[in-house]
Amino acid sequence: MITHLWLRRTITLACAAFLALSSVLPAAAAPLPVGASSRPPRLAQKASQYLPITDNSGMLGAEVPKSWTDVEESEWAIDDEAVGVKLTATPSLDDFYSDWGVPGLVLSYSESLPEEMTVEELLDTIDYSEVCDTGDRDDLPDGDLIGMYQIWNNCDGTTTAAIAALTPADSPDYYVLMEIYAVDDQDLDAMEHIIDTLQVGNGAGNSQPPVTDSPLLDRIDTTDLTYTYVELRDPAIVTLAPAEYSDIEAAVWKNKDGDPLGYTLTAAPNIQKFRDTWTTPGIVIKSLLGLTDLLDADEILASDTLMEKCTYDDRYTDEHSAGDVTYAVDYDWYNNCGKTKSAYVAGIAQSDPPDQLILFDFLITTKADEEAFDTFLQSFSLDPELAAAADTAAAGDAKNTATDSESTGSESTGEEPLFSDITDDSGVISLRAPAAWTDTVSEDWVLNEAPVGTAFSAAPDLQGFNDRWDVPGIFIGVSDKVAKAFAPAEVLDVFDFKDQCSYDDRYDYESANLTGLYDVWADCGDVTGGTFVVLAATPNGKKSPLLLLYINMPSEQDTQVFGEIVNSLAIAGAVTSVNESAQEELLDKPLAVVKVDSLNIRSGPGTNYNRVGVAGQGDALAIAGQVDNCDWLKITAPDGVEGWASGKDQYVTLDTRCTDIPKAKRPAPPSAAAATQEGGARSSQPESQSGSSQAATSSGSSQQGCYLFQNQLGAELTVTFTRSDSGKGSTFKVAGNGEAEKCFDPGRYTYTIDAPPPWNSINGELTVQAGDQFLFPVSAE
Repeated sequence: MITHLWLRRTITLACAAFLALSSVLPAAAAPLPVGASSRPPRLAQKASQYLPITDNSGMLGAEVPKSWTDVEESEWAIDDEAVGVKLTATPSLDDFYSDWGVPGLVLSYSESLPEEMTVEELLDTIDYSEVCDTGDRDDLPDGDLIGMYQIWNNCDGTTTAAIAALTPADSPDYYVLMEIYAVDDQDLDAMEHIIDTLQVGNGAGNSQPPVTDSPLLDRIDTTDLTYTYVELRDPAIVTLAPAEYSDIEAAVWKNKDGDPLGYTLTAAPNIQKFRDTWTTPGIVIKSLLGLTDLLDADEILASDTLMEKCTYDDRYTDEHSAGDVTYAVDYDWYNNCGKTKSAYVAGIAQSDPPDQLILFDFLITTKADEEAFDTFLQSFSLDPELAAAADTAAAGDAKNTATDSESTGSESTGEEPLFSDITDDSGVISLRAPAAWTDTVSEDWVLNEAPVGTAFSAAPDLQGFNDRWDVPGIFIGVSDKVAKAFAPAEVLDVFDFKDQCSYDDRYDYESANLTGLYDVWADCGDVTGGTFVVLAATPNGKKSPLLLLYINMPSEQDTQVFGEIVNSLAIAGAVTSVNESAQEELLDKPLAVVKVDSLNIRSGPGTNYNRVGVAGQGDALAIAGQVDNCDWLKITAPDGVEGWASGKDQYVTLDTRCTDIPKAKRPAPPSAAAATQEGGARSSQPESQSGSSQAATSSGSSQQGCYLFQNQLGAELTVTFTRSDSGKGSTFKVAGNGEAEKCFDPGRYTYTIDAPPPWNSINGELTVQAGDQFLFPVSAE
């Protein structure tokens, strides 16, 4: 889908004398008391003013006033020659073509005209100079679509006409002619909305056009509902949705490793606003086929973000049948999200027997949206035939994408870089580096034309890394000789880039295996936002060998690799990487390998215990014990987090029999206060200490909440906690790979965690309760 904010602004400015724009806001309303009802409070009603229209192919679409109900698709002809398709919407087609006093919209699409005429010549095919005053004419600014527009004023003394000839900016292989005719102020307001909702091309990717005549609409009565409903048939969901939710996207649903799981469908009046605000309604539906076991709704629906941003109402259950499939539905309802009167629903529907999984999120801003949610619960189903057709199309897309990647040598553009293990030829240096850094070299580390140790370099392009500042890469040198002659600080003093970079500062560095210093340089070679780090260190408790590492990170994404590299770095005979140590420890114990995308690690054997971490698919969890015939396992994760994880076979695979795993002592149940405080794995949010060997004895009183801050970076952190109601706060330091316990009076706090480059600072909010005892880990992830 293409949304044309630039086009709306341009034509709006050209028609400024006629447009009286006003924001259409939801009616103010307060939720009604729940009382004894089994459903959450209902919100105030807002009537929609617009109706989506589209041609049969789905190539053209927009939202028009509801009174423009006379819609026609016809042949587009110029000089009696058919050139494409035309879509017209107006209160009356008969009157529209004979009376200037009738408003309307005409959208025309042609793939043949670009070969016959220019965009300007297309615009000239409409000439109202004999009946209208000639208004502004200009080029449209650069955007997805480019072209020209012409404004005609006072047509027959009644009408303003805005005509635009458009073509894609990147590949001008079709033309679109848009004609909007406005008679009064309401029509002029509608002009802006039409331009804002204009769609050219199949905006839903693999999605199908909404169906306005279907068995679902016959079976489910929507006549008394506020919205007008259509049937969506998108990979692989079939459901009824408001026609006003006309901004539709369908895509492949992938796990964190980029592997396809199923499909996702998003529908909203404006998807971008739906994603960015709490005041635009919408729905996200994810679907998956081929499950063999039911999933735990508690595990799936738990959301720290929603608990923080909204007021939790309750868990609701339902059952829905579609054909011969019955779905068990669980959903959590939240109110007052983002300090608004909006509600948010997060739910899961699973078929019985297990095979089909549907996850859904619904943002509700009005009574009409709540009706839409009820309609969704009555109408949804997963269509295996749609999914199969989408799989075929997706496979073709994936093949084409793979071919393109091979021909261009492009890197993965995912948010998280992919890493691989690399080692120098001698086996002395090993580390994890981005998978794209395939250009490597092992050599002697040479100083003053004499070898002093072993060196290893890696980059996507080593020549570029050595010659330019815009190519990422790393150099590592290891030497006993250098360690005898120089201290780490003296080695750093040799590197001076003041003529090419801006110097930031020198920082202490201490990890689980290295102690030293590093210098940070910024914006080297005019690469704005780039970071260059030089690290000199020795193994903890030793003076030799000296390790010199310098790494160039020209983009923000590149800075994500710094922590992974230094934490995984291993030097044979001197430094064992943190990852390697953890893996060796795991090999000595029974293992549970995670089968699902993410699995909560909790402080005790039950979903009523706090989460202390999350394990990812493929993680091997070291098992120390079990309870309830391996329903729950006492484990240690590869990143060192200790706790409990579900041992059910739908979540993990055991490498030994349950009878061979010793029984573990069950920890005490969590307190009510602790049970309401959950943190996310690998985040800066606090996590319960219950059941963790790292729990510390609180030094504060029972009237305070205490947090053990764990710095998992190699650099010192500065933490500032500020009370929201008084503005009073405290600032303290946490040493690299160190811990610091702090206790606070109950209340709402904001916090800032400042880390030196190349890491960024962290900001957040936290409610402290009396008796809190939580871990607060800070990592590079």
